[in-house]
Amino acid sequence: MSKIISRISKPVRRKGAERYLQLNLLSFAASVTLTRFILELTGYPQLGNETLHIAHVLYGGVLLYFGSLIPLIYANRWAYTWSSLISGVGVGLFIDEVGKFITQNNDYFFPAAAPIIYAFFLTSVLIHSRVTKETELDTRTELYAVLESLEEAIDHDMDPEEHDELRGRLKRIIEKAPNADLGLLADQILEFVDSEAIHIAPDEPSLWDKAIDRFTDFEGRWLSQLRLRVFLIGGVMVVGLAASIR
Repeated sequence: MSKIISRISKPVRRKGAERYLQLNLLSFAASVTLTRFILELTGYPQLGNETLHIAHVLYGGVLLYFGSLIPLIYANRWAYTWSSLISGVGVGLFIDEVGKFITQNNDYFFPAAAPIIYAFFLTSVLIHSRVTKETELDTRTELYAVLESLEEAIDHDMDPEEHDELRGRLKRIIEKAPNADLGLLADQILEFVDSEAIHIAPDEPSLWDKAIDRFTDFEGRWLSQLRLRVFLIGGVMVVGLAASIR
C-alpha cells in the first residue's frame, strides 16, 4: 500500500486551465438560460408518447459522457476546449431538470430547484475564481507547461507570443531547477526551441479567440474579487427570496 501511495504525484494545474473552466462556465450558463427560454416560448413541449417521455436530462447525460471521452481519446489541446464546451452544455441540461428528481411528483417547476441550480452555478464560478487567481509556479509545474506547449511546435502552430512564453518558462526552469537533470533537460529543449526546426506561425487569432480575449478583458476589468463576492451574495439572496415567495 505504501508503494502505491508513494506513486501518487502532487497535482499540477494544467496550462490554460482557467480558460477551459471559463468556457465550461459560459456554456453551462448559456445551456440553462437557452433551455428555459426555448421551453417558455414553445409551451414546454414533450418528446414522447403516453408511455415515454424523453427529457432533456438524457441529452445532458449523453453530452457529459462524450465530453469526458474526448480528452481520454485525443491528446490534442483542442480536445480540452471541446470537452469544456460539450460538458458545460451537458451539465446545464442535466441540472435544469433537478426539480424533477428532488420531488415525489417530478415537479419541474418546484421552487427550491432554482436556488439549487444557482448554487451549483456559483460553485462553478468560485472554482473558476480560485483557479484564475495567480499563484507562484514551481519548476515542476513550469516543466509540465513546457511539455504541453511543445504540442504547438509538433503541429507547426506556435505563434510568436507562445514562442516567447515557452522560452521564458525554459529560462526560469534553468535558473531555478532543483537538480541538474531538470536544468539540463530544459537547456536541451531551449536549444531546440531556438533552432530553425521550430516553425513560427503568423499570429492571426480566429473570431473565437477574439471573442474569448474580449470576454477575458471584460472579466479582468470589471469582475474584481469584491464585485464577485457582492454578486454571489446578492444573487443567493434574490433567488432564495424569489423561491420562498412563489
